[in-house]
Amino acid sequence: MATQSPTLFASGSIIRIELARVRRMQNMSDLNTLSVEKTYLYNKQIPIYQPKEGYRFGLDTLMLVAFVPTLSQPGNVIELGCGVGTALFATNHHFPHHQYVGVEKQEVLVDLACRNIAANAISNMSIHHGELSISLTEQHNTFDVVLMNPPYYTQPAHTPSPNATKHAAHFEGGTSLQSWVKKAFKCLKPGGVLVMVHAASELGKIMH
Repeated sequence: MATQSPTLFASGSIIRIELARVRRMQNMSDLNTLSVEKTYLYNKQIPIYQPKEGYRFGLDTLMLVAFVPTLSQPGNVIELGCGVGTALFATNHHFPHHQYVGVEKQEVLVDLACRNIAANAISNMSIHHGELSISLTEQHNTFDVVLMNPPYYTQPAHTPSPNATKHAAHFEGGTSLQSWVKKAFKCLKPGGVLVMVHAASELGKIMH
């Protein structure tokens, strides 16, 4: 199958993704000190546990879900930087026959995402803690859809949030926007779709 030309919704070479196994709530110390709030999506059909302060899902998450394409058959969907998993749960609500993977570097958000899997009794989703580890030689053509909403801001152009989880979600750290895009393209099958929410002012970097 020929690979389509790279665009914002393009396919790319696929990588093997080696992900560290999540702790599955074995160490609750972070959550015990975090104020957590139970919220809902879709008329209380989807319970979501998230931090009461700091990083919380919002309009960007719902915009991301709104542009997820309808696939002709069950597929594989990954979200890079999934937070507590809200976009994955919302997408699963619309497309329950897919398999879902979330990747998140903030351990406390990984724990909440796992708690949300249990709260929603979902068996077709896994959440992984850590960054992607790339191998260009094994298991290509993995994901039909990649979702991501990378950090908008760079330092020192904007004042950082005093809240650690919010700061990590909103500010580029060691991973640049271009690196996010490259990782996403490498996750996609030929003909796969990247669904991304980001600032319009950064379109040049995204398309580069």
